[in-house]
Amino acid sequence: MSTAPVENGKVHKRRKIKQKPVLERVPQQQQATDDGNSKFARALGSTDYATRDKGVQALSKFLIYKERLPELDIMKLWKGLFFCFWHSDKVPVQTELAERLAALVPQMHPRMAQLYWAGLLATLRREWFAMDHHRLDKFLMLVRKFVAAALSRLQADQWDIAAIRSLTLELPMGQTLIPPTPAKSLGLSYHIADVWLQELRKLAAAAVVVGQAVPHDSMLQLLEPFVRVLETSGEQALLSRVKESVFDDLASDISAAIAAAGNSSSDSDSDDEAGQYVYCQLLDVDQLAAQLFERGAAEGVKARNRQLLYSISKELEAAAGRRKKRAAAAAGDTKAHAKQKKHKVQHHIQQEQLQQQQDISDEQEQQPVAQQP
Repeated sequence: MSTAPVENGKVHKRRKIKQKPVLERVPQQQQATDDGNSKFARALGSTDYATRDKGVQALSKFLIYKERLPELDIMKLWKGLFFCFWHSDKVPVQTELAERLAALVPQMHPRMAQLYWAGLLATLRREWFAMDHHRLDKFLMLVRKFVAAALSRLQADQWDIAAIRSLTLELPMGQTLIPPTPAKSLGLSYHIADVWLQELRKLAAAAVVVGQAVPHDSMLQLLEPFVRVLETSGEQALLSRVKESVFDDLASDISAAIAAAGNSSSDSDSDDEAGQYVYCQLLDVDQLAAQLFERGAAEGVKARNRQLLYSISKELEAAAGRRKKRAAAAAGDTKAHAKQKKHKVQHHIQQEQLQQQQDISDEQEQQPVAQQP
C-alpha cells in the first residue's frame, strides 16, 4: 500500500493529474458559429498521433449516422482531416488512415457521402499548391482510395444513374469530378483521369463481383465527366491526358476482352484475365462512338476539341468492329461445333444399327438347320 510523501513532518497529498479530453469543449462564444464541429477539427489537426486517431474514430461514428451537414461544417471537418493526413508520416500509417477515411463513403447516407466527397475535392483544390512533392504522393493515394470507395458505393447501388450523377456531375460546393477548365490543381484532374478506369477495372476483377458488368447507360454516365472535358476544355495537356488515360485505355480494354474471350475456353488463367475487362462488356461501343462524333460536330465546339472527339470515335469504331468479328467467329465456331457433334451422334447411331444387324445375322447362322422327313 503506497503512502503519501512526508517532508518536515508534514504529509503532502499527491496531486491528481487531470487528463485533457480528446475532443475539447467548444467555448460558448464559438458554439453558435461552429455548430459543435470545431472540436473534431482540433483533435484531427493535433500533432499527437493518439489524439488524431481517437478523433478519427469519433468523427467516423458521427458521420455515419448523420444524414447531412451544412457545407461550412463539412469544410471545417475537412480542414482538420487535411492536417490529420498531413501529419501522417509513415507509409503504413498513411495507407491505413486513407483506407479508414475512404471506407466511410459506402457507409454514409447518400447526401452525406456526396458532401463528404465534394469536401475532399474542394479542400485538395484549395490546398494543392501548399503541398510539397514529399507529401503529394500520399494525397494522390488518398484520392485513389476515395475513387475506389465511390465506385464501390455505386456498384452497391446497382449502378443507378442518379447516384452516378450525384458523385460526378452534381456535387455540391461548386465541385465536379473533373472540371473542364481547372484554374488550379491541374495535377489533381490528371490523377483522377488516370485512376478512374483503373479502379473500375479492379472492382470488376474482384472475386465477389466477377461477371457483374456495368450497364450501358450507367457506363455512359461514368464517362460523361470526361466527355465534357473533351468537348469544352481549352487545356491541351488535360485533353491529351483524358484521351490517353480514359478513352485509349477503354479501347484497349475492349480489344483485350476480345482476346481474353478467345482464350478462355482453353486456359483458366485467361478466365481471370477476362474478369478485369468485364466492366465494359455491356457497353454499346458503336453507340458511344456515334455520340462522340455527334458531340464533336455540334455547333460551338472548337476545332481542336472536334478533331480529338472524331479521333476517339474512330478508335472506338475500330474496337467495335473487332468485337463484332470475334462474336461472329465465336458464333461460327459454335455452329461448327454443333454440326460436328450432330455428325458424331449420327455416326454413332449408324454404328449401333450395323452392330445390331451383324448380331442378328450371326445368331441366324448359329441356329441348326431343320432335318427334312
